[in-house]
Parts: sequence; structure tokens; C-alpha cells
Amino acid sequence: MEAQENAALLQYEDQVVGSEVVLEAGRAKWWQRVPWRMIVFGQIISLCTCSTSVVSQMLDNDGVSIPATQCLINYILLAIVFGVVSVYQGTWWSTLRKGWLKYMGIALADTAANYLIVLAFRYTTIASVQLLDCTTVPFVILLSRFVLKQRYGFWALCSVVLTLTGVAVLFFTDSSHTAGSHTNKLAGDALCVASAALYAVSNVSEEYLLQDQSPIQFLALLGLFGMFFSGILSLSIELDALEHTKWTTKTVGLLVGFGVILFVMYACVPLFLRRSSAALLNMSLLTADAYALVFAHFIFAQILSPWIFLALFLTLSGLVLFNVLHRSSHAVSSSPIQAQDSA
Repeated sequence: MEAQENAALLQYEDQVVGSEVVLEAGRAKWWQRVPWRMIVFGQIISLCTCSTSVVSQMLDNDGVSIPATQCLINYILLAIVFGVVSVYQGTWWSTLRKGWLKYMGIALADTAANYLIVLAFRYTTIASVQLLDCTTVPFVILLSRFVLKQRYGFWALCSVVLTLTGVAVLFFTDSSHTAGSHTNKLAGDALCVASAALYAVSNVSEEYLLQDQSPIQFLALLGLFGMFFSGILSLSIELDALEHTKWTTKTVGLLVGFGVILFVMYACVPLFLRRSSAALLNMSLLTADAYALVFAHFIFAQILSPWIFLALFLTLSGLVLFNVLHRSSHAVSSSPIQAQDSA
């Protein structure tokens, strides 16, 4: 009898130790499921996005408002750099012939989104633009569900809410400092939301096409059609503004800088989408809101609230949780003790 009790006790201790080992392994797997490289990569893209916003604000402060021309520089660089590589690889013409209509549609949405977001700086501030641009996330999740057939569990959606809570903190922090010379903020807000919806269409479509297309082919044709649409907008809408713009060294430098930064961001996005999703990309870009307020403090002398750091923490926390919860495929595994109970 005593031997049986000792054997049962040893079996119980083995179960407890085994469970602790499983829990430790589970914790290790939790950290392994977090794609830290992709999170860092997303923050690099986010900093590029923030930088283009800062440059746009600087141009607007100098009285330069030519959004189509700003974006045209980026599309020209894309068409030349990736077009040359695509031609060298012998894939440019075949890709254009087979999918020109799809690329034209994506370029139209992308060009319109870029134009509207830059135009919004005429009516509102950099902080408001960054905050309202975060509405891209729900648009992307909705489109991903119907176009890419992606499913998001309850807790993954909760992590999205946590991320957006960080944006809400930024919104209330910025609300007392967004007055000033911008008298038609409602128009600027509407432009931001419209741009966010178009960015969602562009990003989800890009993720869909990159499933069987190389980033080089995609960027080459996006640059080609984007250059076409931006050129039409620039010549038809901004010709008078171009004639009256004071072409100082600073203005030219800012325009070129904007185009180069946007080019780097566009070159990085397909690489990100090939390894992740449009939803994660746009959640990563939410941190640009906090970065924008920090830049605004040092460059435009706007007040920097300590709440910004709380907002950044909430946004990054939601981003990490979304990675873990969405990548886990929502599978529920039972522990050894639960398995024995059910046996």
C-alpha cells in the first residue's frame, strides 16, 4: 500500500515538473512567435512615413503646396530604378502586358491617396494628419477579411483596439494644441480619412499581387502608372502654383528629400508585405503618430506632452500582441494535466 502511495506521489511530482517544463517551453515559444525583425522593419517604414509628413509640413509653412508634384518625384524614381532592373531581367513587358489594368487601378488609388494626404496639410496640422490617417487600420482589416480571406480572432482584434487606444491618447493630447492658422480643419480631416481608405485599397491589393509577383516588377509598374497619374494631376491642377512657387535652395532640397524618403519607403513596403500582412504594416505605421509629435516639438516648437510616451507604449504593446495572437492561428492547446483529466 505504501509502495503504491509512493509511486502515485512520484507520478504526481513528474506531472508537476512536466507541466512546468511545458509552461517554460510555452513561454519560449511565445517570444519566438514575435517577429522582432519585422517589428523593427515596420518602425523603419514608420519613421519614413513620419519624415515625409514633417517635410510636407515644412513645405506648407513656406507656402509651397504642390502635392502631386511632390509625389511625382517618387514615382519617377520607382519607374527608372526598378524599371531598368525589370527590363534587364526580361520581365517588364510580359508583366505589363498581362496585368496592366490591375497595376493601373492600384496606381490610381495610391496616387490619389498620396495627393489627398499631402493636400490635407493645407488645412490642418501634422499631428491631426497622422492621427486621422490611422483609420487605415480598420479599412485594411475589413478588406483583408473579404479580399484575402484572412480571419482575425477576438483577442487579435482586442490588440488592435489597444493599439488604437494609444492613438486616442495622442488625439486628446494633441487636441489642445491643434488650433492656429488652419481654419478649415474639417476639410483636412475629411481628406485624411479619404486618403486612409485609398491607402487601404492600395496596400491590400499590393499584398494580393505580391503573392505571385516579385517586388521589382510591382514597383516598376507602380512607378510607371503612378508617374502617369501624378504628371496629369501636376499639369492640370498645379501648373499655376508651380509658376508662382519661389524656387529657393531650401524648397528644392525639401522636394527632393520628400521624393527620396518616399522612394525608400515604397522600396521597403513590398519586402515587408512578402513576409507579413497589410494589417500589420498599417498597425506598425501607427507609431508614426508619436514620432510626428516628437518631430513637431523640435522642429515646429509644438508642446510635447509626457502622455505621448504612454501612447507610444500602448501602440507598440498592441502591435506585439497582434503579432503573437494573429500568428498563433488561434489554436487552443491543452496542458498534460488537462489531457489526463479528460482521459
